Amino acid sequence: MRHFFLLLCFFLCTINVFAQHGKITFIEREHAFGTIKEVDGPVSHTFVFINKGTSPLRVKEVDVSCGCTTPEWTESAVAPNDTGFITAEFNPDNKPGEFEKYLTIHTDGNPPIDEIKITGFVIARPTVPEDDYPYEYGSLRLKDRNFKIGLISTEKEESRVFEVYNQSESDTLRLSTKQSNVAHIQFAFNDIPPKSSGELTLIYDPNKKNDFGSYLRDKINLPISHTPDDSMTVITSIEEYFPPMSEEELAQAPNISFSKESVVLPNVHTGEVSEATITVKNTGKQTLVLHKVYSSCKCINATVEADSLAPEESTNLYIKFDTKNRKGAQTKNIIIYANSPKQPYSEIKLQTRVLE
Repeated sequence: MRHFFLLLCFFLCTINVFAQHGKITFIEREHAFGTIKEVDGPVSHTFVFINKGTSPLRVKEVDVSCGCTTPEWTESAVAPNDTGFITAEFNPDNKPGEFEKYLTIHTDGNPPIDEIKITGFVIARPTVPEDDYPYEYGSLRLKDRNFKIGLISTEKEESRVFEVYNQSESDTLRLSTKQSNVAHIQFAFNDIPPKSSGELTLIYDPNKKNDFGSYLRDKINLPISHTPDDSMTVITSIEEYFPPMSEEELAQAPNISFSKESVVLPNVHTGEVSEATITVKNTGKQTLVLHKVYSSCKCINATVEADSLAPEESTNLYIKFDTKNRKGAQTKNIIIYANSPKQPYSEIKLQTRVLE
């Protein structure tokens, strides 16, 4: 009987110990900031909670649903019936419109997870020219540091219009000349009064550029008054233009073919030069012109013996791969532009493994 009473007391004490825990209870679970202004900066609200449990309560962590919300909380243990706090700071920068953000509270109490919420509406800050035209070039402001032309062909000149802003307090912005510092690019725009926006037209002549490829770049200086020392970049991709052709016309045109369109080189050690040769043939009925042979990697040297091939004539494409400072699996591409209507753009894939 004595053992029975001892076991019963131990059992009741154990239940009592495990039943003791903290319990977080918020006086309010949601706060509405109402309408706030982005220009006024962050706002904050403090949520007060009571520990309605029977043991001290500790807030271990507070997770937020957005990086725009920063929490602070009572880090020390909160005794039963005492209060603690969770402060939520909301940063409205670049957050116009309605918002609803949650804070998840992790405690050592029961339940271990709870949640509170903040809401509101952000009035966006008034825009200024620096927002719409973030890039500065002398007295001119632009939306982008680069003039991106996109894909064009050798059929004709192409023009693109770019929005600009004259930030000068008193000077009207004028073109000193239509010609840029490179022969194939010209500009045109009407005079732009001070503190006004306007349009700049860029005229690009791909035939004067006399090049083919993707992401071709030109460093230019705008021909405007008070030109700064730094340059801007024009980016374009150029391909050859072929007019619509009948099947009969295509059969009479140049046509490029390769002995192989991919090469797997033997394994090499870092610093060695690996080489390959591919035969390029004109299987068409007119002269084939190889406009350009190159690789986007400086580690590749690709050259041809001849860049003009009569019908049924062949030439060798020599490829050298310098493995200096390289290791592991390598895949490189050699790109060929030619006056072949069926295949004006060709790509040879080169693969190897570089050992240390």
